[in-house]
Amino acid sequence: MDTALSSPMDIVEPGEETLVSGNIYAVKERSVVVLISKWFPINEFPIRSEFNE
Repeated sequence: MDTALSSPMDIVEPGEETLVSGNIYAVKERSVVVLISKWFPINEFPIRSEFNE
């Protein structure tokens, strides 16, 4: 959920969330943002990194 986005992208159904890659998400003034984190075992992490090669 990001209330700064235009409808219908501001509030989405579970499973329809936008993937945020990286560790920074810009939040606009007077907005509400909900971020959900999933835990992945290091060998199943979906983003290639030096830790799972």
